[in-house]
Amino acid sequence: LILVACSSLHKQAKKHLADESYTEAMSVYKKILESNTNDEEATAGLREARTGWLNQKLVEVKFLRLSGDRQTSLELLYDLYQKENSWKLFLIGPSANYQKKEINFALIYISKLVSTALSEKKPLKAQFILDKYRNFYQSESAQVNYNSLQGQVKTSGIKQCRDLSSKLTKEQFYYGSFVAKFCNVWNLKKPNLLRQIRKIRGKLYSSIKLESMNSNLPPGHVKKLNEYLLKGLKKTPWYTKSGKNILKLSLDGKYKYTHSREEKSLKHSYLVSIPYTEERIEKKSVDDKKSNFGAALELTSATVDLMTTLSGGKTDSSHTTDNGDGTVTVHETKYREEPREAKYIATEHTEVFNVSFSLTGLFNHESLEIFHDKSDWKSSIQNNNSMPEIGLKRTKADLIGKAYWFDQQSRVVADTLEIKLNDTWDSLYCNDEFIDKKNNKLIESMFRCLKVRDDDIPKEFENLFELSIGLTIHDANKVVDRVL
Repeated sequence: LILVACSSLHKQAKKHLADESYTEAMSVYKKILESNTNDEEATAGLREARTGWLNQKLVEVKFLRLSGDRQTSLELLYDLYQKENSWKLFLIGPSANYQKKEINFALIYISKLVSTALSEKKPLKAQFILDKYRNFYQSESAQVNYNSLQGQVKTSGIKQCRDLSSKLTKEQFYYGSFVAKFCNVWNLKKPNLLRQIRKIRGKLYSSIKLESMNSNLPPGHVKKLNEYLLKGLKKTPWYTKSGKNILKLSLDGKYKYTHSREEKSLKHSYLVSIPYTEERIEKKSVDDKKSNFGAALELTSATVDLMTTLSGGKTDSSHTTDNGDGTVTVHETKYREEPREAKYIATEHTEVFNVSFSLTGLFNHESLEIFHDKSDWKSSIQNNNSMPEIGLKRTKADLIGKAYWFDQQSRVVADTLEIKLNDTWDSLYCNDEFIDKKNNKLIESMFRCLKVRDDDIPKEFENLFELSIGLTIHDANKVVDRVL
């Protein structure tokens, strides 16, 4: 079946090649090679399909360029170039010359894109373009052109870096942090954010102080909970090591743990092999007329089989009895599995957990409340009996323990704190009310919003960023590593 299926796939792939449906051919050959990586015919076919695809796309690049769609032509040429490097498969002969011509046309268009970005005072966009198509600049003359463009971009970037740095207000710490990354693209150590850092420290938190008011929690548990809460705080933008604020929370609640033991009479099920004999009459054959030596050997074998059976073995055996009428009776020993049960005494351990507490305090001048109620139980068996002949083994009770269980609850509470603090930040800086404010507050709010949103960024912020920088936030991350 495998061979038939493989043969069918090969036929499909060859038909796709004949029809110049190279994408479909590549898909089929990949499927074949997933089943058999050593299929030489599929390996050669995949290479042929990829070469056909490259040549086909190269023709599309030319037609798109001639039709005036230079941007789509450039993107397709870029994709083609990436595929060549990924596949370690490069065009040769006339196709290679054809590709060089298209790259030369592309370099002219790239130079135009860079110049346009610089004229619009968007050097980060220009740098993104140069970085993206860097591998197109292979020839000596292309290298000269690249260095010239890079020099122009750097000059423009440095100028804009100084301009942006000089206009920062003391409230713009997060926007200022982006400007610092912007400047670092061209190795400038600007701006100095000391004013902004001093301002933001007054709004951020450096630690958590947990006070146990009406609680029966052991001091060790309270300390552990405080540690997890601090870890939760550190995952939010509200934390900085040098923050001037301490998040004070009052702990009120109860915690209970019980561990009981009870003797249990249990049953262990197992199977035993029971021998039985089946008899049948057969005609006596010439081979059954054994010599005295053969009969003695057969008797010896039957005796060994009988001893094996008596000792608990499962060796199948058979012997024959001559009936004296031209027939023999065949006696065949077989085995059947029968269920058995063995009673034994074990200890059942039952753990019961319960915690109910609340955390209250003030955060960013607003009340903060976290409530956590959780009950749980677990039962496990401890068996000290060992009877390997029936498969019964000693087992230890699988105990959770009060320290581990409370540790898990502490993690849940810390996660809840993290979510609440991030939601608070989000509601402050990712809402629409900033759209009507003056530009410097809007820009700062945008960058603060990006601290908690990797996706689902407000459309107004996306548009503002692209309008200001010339790139989407996603593309800007490729140049500055991360916007924030």
